[in-house]
Amino acid sequence: MRRVTPSDGYILVTGATGFLGHYVLAELLGRHRSCIALLRPPIEHARERLAALLHEIAIDHDEYVASGALTLVEGDITGAPPDIRDLPVRSILHIAASTSFAPTADGDPARTNVDGTENVLRWADAWGVSEFHLISTAYVCGETEGTVREAAHTVQPRFHNHYERSKWEAERLCMRWANDNGRRLTVYRPSIIVGDFHTGRATRFGGIYLSARATEMLHRIHIDSPDHVRRALSVRIAGRADGRQNIVPVDYVARFIGCVAGDPAHQNRVYHLVHPDAPTNGEIKEVFEHYFKIGGGRFVEPEHLRDDDLNELERQFHDATASIRHYLQDTPAFDRRHAEEIERTEAIVCPHYAAADVGRLIRHAQAAGWGRRRQQKSRNTSECAEYFESFLPTRMAESHVAETTAVTATIRFVIEDEPNGEWTCFFNSGVLTNVRRGPNGIAEDFGYRTNRDVFWEATTGRTHPQEFFLTGKAEVFGDVERALKMAMILHAFANEFPCHIHDLEHRAEESCANK
Repeated sequence: MRRVTPSDGYILVTGATGFLGHYVLAELLGRHRSCIALLRPPIEHARERLAALLHEIAIDHDEYVASGALTLVEGDITGAPPDIRDLPVRSILHIAASTSFAPTADGDPARTNVDGTENVLRWADAWGVSEFHLISTAYVCGETEGTVREAAHTVQPRFHNHYERSKWEAERLCMRWANDNGRRLTVYRPSIIVGDFHTGRATRFGGIYLSARATEMLHRIHIDSPDHVRRALSVRIAGRADGRQNIVPVDYVARFIGCVAGDPAHQNRVYHLVHPDAPTNGEIKEVFEHYFKIGGGRFVEPEHLRDDDLNELERQFHDATASIRHYLQDTPAFDRRHAEEIERTEAIVCPHYAAADVGRLIRHAQAAGWGRRRQQKSRNTSECAEYFESFLPTRMAESHVAETTAVTATIRFVIEDEPNGEWTCFFNSGVLTNVRRGPNGIAEDFGYRTNRDVFWEATTGRTHPQEFFLTGKAEVFGDVERALKMAMILHAFANEFPCHIHDLEHRAEESCANK
């Protein structure tokens, strides 16, 4: 197939392997827009991931690459400009972002969302690009009253989290850049993006999915309880039943962006890609409870629910949904006149959510393990063995946490991408009496399943365990209620005796050499 170079230039797309990014890329290619996808190194792995993602939504990656409609280049938005010699860039569609609500060890979300955006704007200057498209968020408005306008927020609001702040700062950078004559900036502010409306397919499970996951945990805790008990759980939820859960399907957002990015007449504006009639918190709760066959949850005014007045179930739900609690309590109204104009002109519809449609999102999330990917590593490592068989017994014997909690349980840990990666730990009144490696016939009380990367993140104590379970990075099995309680104890132990993989690498190498 003969390669074709577009006469009007390429659209450079960042974040093409992300949840929204690959849908937008597919939309642009379907509209016959020639694109350059910026892929993080190593490009071989990123290319495979992009091809797989596009294949899942019926896009032939190889065909578009062969025709020249899609060009893949290696680069990182926080690094040097990619090598795009002889590839004229007409516009930049900046989708790449960190969605972390709290600061991470590597500086996100500010490193990616602020520094990365500033870097991409420098690329635009160097290449003479005067058209820029920024994917922001509707929640750059922060804590607000009244209707949020489709315009620049010139006064810095009070933010709920670091993600909102970083996107507001990114918008400010782009708007300063656009002040120069002849430049066009289009800002897209989607609300909470969920899976494809028709299939439920998603590759990221934050936001409303965390509430669904927390509800599933309540279901699993009471899996053996009689129906009348399951339907009458005492769980107060800090929020307002009539507040709106402003969810929008990824395919709607992608279609809207693809339409505007390809037509200069629609550009140089701010668009709120928010739902015109979003479901209420109460409606979402009813769907979740019906789906998981439990009940008893009720909303109360946030000021009427104190942390020191929570029962055990409320504490678990409260902790599980801590990062998204403001979505239940602060639900702003958004002006969407600009968006409605495009919807009328281009026949784009943001679909209404009925109970079955929300249920479809949950079914796909469960089928995808809530996002938990099984990673396979080729090297035979033994740092995990060093942790369970040496570090853990030694430190547990010194631990104040172990002494005061006095747990008695048989716990299995499964590290899926570690060779022979199972360990069964026997605790008796807080004392770790034995550790056995490998599959065996011993019946555990409960256990945890994850991969090496998440395991080593957990041993540092920096991340709350609920985040691992709700985002699908780790799974609990067996007695779920005891497993969740023990996870908090293990988290406290990790803060008492934090351990990083590098702390054990040298010891593991010595152990292997001596065998």
